[in-house]
Amino acid sequence: MPLSLNKIKLLRSLQQKKFRQKYNFFIAEGPKICAEILESNSLEIMDIFALQSWIDNQSIIAQKYQSIITVVSEKELKKISGLKTSNLVLIQAKIPDLTVNHSLIKQGAHLFCDSIQDPGNLGTIIRIADWFGISSVALGKGSVDPYNSKTIQATMGSFLRVPLMILEDDDASYFSSFDCIYGAAMEGDNLYEQKLEKNALYVIGNEGKGISDEIKSKCTQLISIPKGGESNAESLNAAVAAGIICAEANRGKC
Repeated sequence: MPLSLNKIKLLRSLQQKKFRQKYNFFIAEGPKICAEILESNSLEIMDIFALQSWIDNQSIIAQKYQSIITVVSEKELKKISGLKTSNLVLIQAKIPDLTVNHSLIKQGAHLFCDSIQDPGNLGTIIRIADWFGISSVALGKGSVDPYNSKTIQATMGSFLRVPLMILEDDDASYFSSFDCIYGAAMEGDNLYEQKLEKNALYVIGNEGKGISDEIKSKCTQLISIPKGGESNAESLNAAVAAGIICAEANRGKC
């Protein structure tokens, strides 16, 4: 049975944040990410739209989810895909609870993204957090939606393993849960000369403006990544900075 116009309209609308928020659904695409989602059993799956070739190569998964799989043609998949080149399979899933889990943030290293706006940057930060065993990634106001399809693609599946949280404007208790809050800033202390606490929050600022004054006032210490040699670079990419900081925070635990 061909996809209905209403279903196509719904799936295409989920490329926009306002409709993801309205319906509380998101989409993920591609064999690797979709296979990870289905094997993880961590999300509520609403529908799976796939080419017959994908179903034939995923017989075990297909059998488990056969009641919600719709076989589509390449032409139909292209209509509902957000990718330039549609990729075998697309999943519609429910967005999980993103409120702050205060029991989770009592220990370990955590990341807070202050108005990170590029979906690729955020996805890479989540992937970095997964690699270094960061306990959670929280997003402040102005940050890109973590369930933006480009963000999901950039995480390479890491969004399934890293707890994600979105702060409400009045959630001051989040920051008060941390004794040590390190903010990445050009004027901060040399990262490599600091003894970093194991249980801490690391703040990564906006790509162009850095950490806002409001969030900076909550930091207990500002840290910076020193330039090397005769470098004339003005700044580091936010995701690159997050990777360096996470590596240093993780160094003492290796």
